[in-house]
Amino acid sequence: MTGLKNRRAFDELLEKYAPHLDMYENLYLIFMDLNQLKNTNDTYGHRAGDELIIAAARCVEHAFGSMGSCFRIGGDEFCAILPNISLTEEELSGRLDDELRRYNSTCGKYSVSLARGISNIRDENGTLKNISDWKKEADMKMYQNKGWVRRMEQEE
Repeated sequence: MTGLKNRRAFDELLEKYAPHLDMYENLYLIFMDLNQLKNTNDTYGHRAGDELIIAAARCVEHAFGSMGSCFRIGGDEFCAILPNISLTEEELSGRLDDELRRYNSTCGKYSVSLARGISNIRDENGTLKNISDWKKEADMKMYQNKGWVRRMEQEE
């Protein structure tokens, strides 16, 4: 539906990276989750929800596709793997925010919001993480961000 690679392709790429992780100073994993999909489905129907998923996929692809590989790994879950990137986590998050703003300012129909968690394969001391810890960190940061987004939406 989105044209992005699927979870199997994501898992296969991780397997290819696994034996060579020590070669990377910067290898980012970004987990993203679409906000408000259930509300959109309940309010406007599943066709609207599908449009939101497709729009989110385009935003992910435009933000990160030229820098690495983008995937839809679940119904409303996306991720990107970005090798040899010299940007910071804040700059990567900013790229996604810029793309979401661009889309939302022109789409008119449904607003796209993505929670995200970004993890580098190395910690702040340069120590290499294993893939399991790398994924856990990105996932944990995404859910922390999702909680922040929910609080912001409730205040509006």
